[in-house]
Amino acid sequence: MGTYVAALAYVSLPGHPADAPYAPDFVAAIDTTSPGNYKRGNWTRLDPMKDYHYDKYAGTVTLTSVVDAQAIAVNYTIVGPGGKNQTYGDSVGHKLYLKLIKPESIQDHPTYRPAWTSC
Repeated sequence: MGTYVAALAYVSLPGHPADAPYAPDFVAAIDTTSPGNYKRGNWTRLDPMKDYHYDKYAGTVTLTSVVDAQAIAVNYTIVGPGGKNQTYGDSVGHKLYLKLIKPESIQDHPTYRPAWTSC
């Protein structure tokens, strides 16, 4: 694959205006205790030629070479309310925060479903 980057990933990671980064204490209110909501680890960038396909017109990502034991996290920007860009994931200080879209072992834990629907 590629090089790894240390990051923290959350299902419930809030977005922020693209022109205003996360406040330094924003993670204090994010749930790190519920199973499947949080994953700290080393992440590697997936290869769009073999691991996923992004349809910019539909706004969908199709994962093509993912195993159940993998967690998938992203950072992205969308057009938000009032036409202002909204960013999910960013760095604060020296830490990288990502939006967790697929927790590990999702098939064994039906309560993880919000990770797939909250993005």
